[in-house]
Amino acid sequence: LLYTIVLVFAIAGNGLLILIIYKNANRRMRTASNLFILNMAASDLLLVLWGVPVALKLSLSGPEWLIPGALGNLLCKICEFVWHVTVFVCTGSLTAIAFDRFLLVFYPMQRILTNKRAVVIIIAIWVISTMFSIPVLYFTSTSVIWNRQYCFMDFHQHESLSHYIISLFAIFIATPLLVLIVLYDCIIIKLWLHKTPGDNPSRERTEQTERTNVKIHIMLTSIVITFALCWLPYWISNIYCFMYKAQSEKSDFCQVKSIEICVLFSYINTAANPLIYFIFSGVYRKAVKSMFC
Repeated sequence: LLYTIVLVFAIAGNGLLILIIYKNANRRMRTASNLFILNMAASDLLLVLWGVPVALKLSLSGPEWLIPGALGNLLCKICEFVWHVTVFVCTGSLTAIAFDRFLLVFYPMQRILTNKRAVVIIIAIWVISTMFSIPVLYFTSTSVIWNRQYCFMDFHQHESLSHYIISLFAIFIATPLLVLIVLYDCIIIKLWLHKTPGDNPSRERTEQTERTNVKIHIMLTSIVITFALCWLPYWISNIYCFMYKAQSEKSDFCQVKSIEICVLFSYINTAANPLIYFIFSGVYRKAVKSMFC
């Protein structure tokens, strides 16, 4: 039931978000930041369409991988590969959004990050995410444990897998979160220290702009926090399980169970992102009303 709810909300929310940005004629939405948001929504939609049906099947009939033979092994590899690519694209998009907001606040008179440059960055995000996910195709396979077939990355046969997983966590999860925290702290401090003189005739308009910026950054910060809460349990649990690889039975059990428990939280993130935008952004709410009213 939970997977079905997540699937419905994720498809509806991300699909609507993509449609709004793509078709909205308002030039204020044709910005680098919205291109990054569009990219994140697309990766979330791909992730949920590809991963949730598999997770739903595993939840209903158990964690066994039912597709036998070479085809089953190939699909197992592809599922893990696409899953990792979309997660890394989402993280890269979040970092790009934060960097764009940083430039807008600290260099408001300069258009440093143009739409063309944003497209180049988006392409780079996909290329880098794909390159770092290629080893997943090698590490992932179908394996028989306790007379049942499972699909996962087998660290018993690949001693370097634990180092690979830790590297992915450091590069695509820990480092981006640290960068996001630093950038948003700088933005908040900048907005907090920026004061408008009392005799300035444009004070009201300036304060309104600042309030708008604060709302935007609250929205983006909420997305970052949601991402951390949804994804950190999965990565931390897997790294923890890799520490027990010397104990074969416990490590196998730990790896399978960690995926079952934590994967739901990761998919919740795909449904939460568009919901946060619709809650915090008046622009998106108006766009929704204009589409249905």
